[in-house]
Amino acid sequence: MQKNLTRGLSRGSTNVDARTWPGISELIFLRVTAAIWPTSDMNHQVISPARILIGSYLSLCRVRSTRDLASGLFLCTLVLQYEELSKRYWPESSNFLINALLLIAPHHCDAESLPGWFPIQDFDSEHCRITRLDANYLKDLSIEKPNFVEVLLIGDDDNANAQAKINLLSLTFDLIGRFAELYKSLDGFIELFGPILAILDSIQSRNLPEALVVSP
Repeated sequence: MQKNLTRGLSRGSTNVDARTWPGISELIFLRVTAAIWPTSDMNHQVISPARILIGSYLSLCRVRSTRDLASGLFLCTLVLQYEELSKRYWPESSNFLINALLLIAPHHCDAESLPGWFPIQDFDSEHCRITRLDANYLKDLSIEKPNFVEVLLIGDDDNANAQAKINLLSLTFDLIGRFAELYKSLDGFIELFGPILAILDSIQSRNLPEALVVSP
């Protein structure tokens, strides 16, 4: 899997034809790995390389489609599974969740005024415009559990995947909350989640389905 990632990156991280993000079989393998071997060990012959691989995916791969976002969000759920006991901090997961938020949700942020120090290589890029939700057609959408198999197999299909995008946005909100709960005991919690809260405040919530809007 690491060789496949390296091969894909060598073709160009933003090349739409380069296979970089893991597919269904690789994601299932990484989930099963965490169910079989102890993820709380500091060093483990299987889990430690798996951690490095997941971190490589989240930090080196570039988002080019809704399919890529789905794969990255699935990896973030794996980080929660891996660190349920040890609670080790993964900056790659926080960075990806913020990027996912900026790439899907309608917001007021721009690259110059973005709070924090998150790497935002794909922010407002040409190859990521297909991932943004159309704010004019969100109110009528319901919130469902993301169908990863469908998104990873079908990918982007014009505006037909608006439901998939709103589901992924809902998952992104949920994961940010779960990571906040996981890391609330960290000494740097305020410094870490302060910029994230500022970005969340920039979301144009009036355009979102009521199920995603949190009352003040």
